[in-house]
Amino acid sequence: TVLSSLLQTARDVTGDELRFIKEYFHLPLSSLRSVLAATHISTVRMILQYYNRFENTLQLSDEYRSVMVSVLLKTYQATDDKLLLELGSLLAAASPADIKALPSKQNNVNVLETINRNLDRMSLAQREAFGLWYNKVMPPSSITGGHQSLIRDTGNLIAYLPFHSFQHLSAAQLLDGLDVLQRNILSSVKQEFIANRLVGSYRNLTAKDFIRLGNLSCLADPVDLLAYNNTEAFQVIQESIMNCMLKGLSLPSQLVSDLLLNNPELRIPSSLSANRLKELAPLLPSLGVTFLKGLTISQLLSALPGLSTIPFTPIQASIIVDKLFQTNTLSTGQLQELGTLIVGVKTETLLNLTSDKLLSAVKALNPHLPVRSLPYIDAHCPLEANTIATKLWGFQEVVNWLDDVKPLLRCTPLLSVLRRTRLLVEKLSNTSTKPWNTQQAQAIVRELVNADPKLIKQDFLSLGSLGQGVGCRVLQEQFGADTSPLSVRKILAFLRQQPGILHTSLKTCVLDKLHQFKFFPDLLQDLGAEIALSIP
Repeated sequence: TVLSSLLQTARDVTGDELRFIKEYFHLPLSSLRSVLAATHISTVRMILQYYNRFENTLQLSDEYRSVMVSVLLKTYQATDDKLLLELGSLLAAASPADIKALPSKQNNVNVLETINRNLDRMSLAQREAFGLWYNKVMPPSSITGGHQSLIRDTGNLIAYLPFHSFQHLSAAQLLDGLDVLQRNILSSVKQEFIANRLVGSYRNLTAKDFIRLGNLSCLADPVDLLAYNNTEAFQVIQESIMNCMLKGLSLPSQLVSDLLLNNPELRIPSSLSANRLKELAPLLPSLGVTFLKGLTISQLLSALPGLSTIPFTPIQASIIVDKLFQTNTLSTGQLQELGTLIVGVKTETLLNLTSDKLLSAVKALNPHLPVRSLPYIDAHCPLEANTIATKLWGFQEVVNWLDDVKPLLRCTPLLSVLRRTRLLVEKLSNTSTKPWNTQQAQAIVRELVNADPKLIKQDFLSLGSLGQGVGCRVLQEQFGADTSPLSVRKILAFLRQQPGILHTSLKTCVLDKLHQFKFFPDLLQDLGAEIALSIP
């Protein structure tokens, strides 16, 4: 090429040469590999100089850069051992496969420096690939026999050694290189190893050491942490445990109890300011009922916005709610403000509420109801939800509140629905859109058949979520009314969309009828998992 004839020696890119070099970065991706593979090594060096100087303005795609570095490593690295150093920031585009295939340059200080400098720009997969590459020259004996400063001397790269090698690092090496390790991405296994190796090996770690450990302290053996009780370091340990819990880390209850309840700040619950109580709110469930009983009404009321999102147990929530209701500080008209604490409201309190306050309680309780793992599997309903549902369905007006009580339908007893089936049928267009369970749907459909026997035959698909409640005879008549594949598929799609699990007898009924059609084998993918699993 013209460039190859002009650029026979390695030197800085100057003058008009820039125009020629830029053209390499305008090559279509489909041609890049073949062109670079045929380019003279001196030109390659010019390309790398240009890339490292103007990287931010080139706007190359990740794929483009990955192809570039892959070609350069495979084509030129074997004959030019300086190329790896000249890649510069382009090294961050190397694929894990290319990284693992790098030649043995692990003992070259300049190569290690280049890799360490670019690691923070790489994905975890790339970093781990470099860890595997470096591990080729790091047998356990090299680690155990290494200097105390081994981690600092090696740099970021050592954090990505596979664990079977990483675990040979000594407590002294870990403590010396802790800052290096913590600025990298450590797997949970490595984090726990570091915590236990350090805290388990030393009995004289200082407060400064635990400050350096930070949240890694939470992963240490509780027995080793409790050994620091009555020392200056213990307060730092307690603060780390609190920070871990505030970040959602699950810790052994005994550890929390032994470490946190011994914290001077928490020994007298009533001494906490409202703001501090809000900050500590995520910890409160772990502190137990004795601590909660020690809080004052004024503290709880001021901190209520922070407490109302915490997943307290019903017993813990009831302690807080009872205090708030104790002096009429919080009225039953403010149930929505309770949030998750609604599970602590006593049943007798709910039963004495008017309908409008009950509806407010539904809105407060809804976000905290158990989630169903599948659309047709009912989760356990809290007693409070069952109580509110039963009381609301005692009002005839409940049929006008279906949108509001919809979250509690799965918690509503069948007997309560039976009392309102006539009114529900009168408002069928709305009733048919709600997520009834199978028994509820059957009860409403029976009332519908009594009120208007022809309606189901004339417009079966208008039943919506009540379709799961029809009987076998009605369903078979629907299949028989129009035996075309299109019509049959519409009915099957309708059944797949039901919010409740279909009754076993209804699934058997469907299969018995479908077997009569010659095109039954073609319907298998239309059955849906529920009906398909019932095929004998």
